[in-house]
Amino acid sequence: MNISLDQKCMLVLMFLLSYCCFLWIQKCMLFITFYSARELIFAFAVLRMPHLYVRKTL
Repeated sequence: MNISLDQKCMLVLMFLLSYCCFLWIQKCMLFITFYSARELIFAFAVLRMPHLYVRKTL
């Protein structure tokens, strides 16, 4: 099995990328299970329209 250096680099990059994606998905799953849907929606709304919430709190 003759693998060139280029192919080895690509394999390593693909592995790292898939591993990072796996960790990220795991973190998201933990986040979703720990926080209620209402809090997630509120956080999303704040991210989408921060000016409204800043105006309400001031």
